[in-house]
Amino acid sequence: MAYSSLRTTVAWEFDAVGRPIAMTDTVGVTGWSYDVAGQVLSETNPVGAVVAHAYNAAGQETALTYPTGETVTTTFDNSGLPVAQRSPFGDLEYAFDDAGRLLRQDRSNGVDTTFGYDRAGRVTNITHQLPADPTPPALGPVAPCSGGNTAGGIAPGDYLAGWDVPTV
Repeated sequence: MAYSSLRTTVAWEFDAVGRPIAMTDTVGVTGWSYDVAGQVLSETNPVGAVVAHAYNAAGQETALTYPTGETVTTTFDNSGLPVAQRSPFGDLEYAFDDAGRLLRQDRSNGVDTTFGYDRAGRVTNITHQLPADPTPPALGPVAPCSGGNTAGGIAPGDYLAGWDVPTV
């Protein structure tokens, strides 16, 4: 959060058990609502956009829905560890050892991460494995460079993507 003035007043309002229910600043009012277990059910920003939260019986967050309607869901195993996360932004699968330490994160984009531990359970290495044929992220328009800019490291025949594409 950034304020344009060095003198900004922020006012907080709390419910009977001490949870924040409103924060007012120069941008407006941000509000929170809770379920009977005290977990955040919703957050409403100053323009009225709502982020909604859902939980399972164990109190773990199973869904997070953005104002755009996009939802991130998380599935847990019987021991309470997350095993999968699904979203419009990409999916994740998790694998844990018997001690509950994270061993793998497999992403839907093909990037897999493995974790190694010493006997004391401390992380000793993290390895990111890229897919054999990675698909680069969509950055916008792609244009060949004809003139070159050797001072900037751009040579004729190079391709520029997204914000690097010169406008003429």
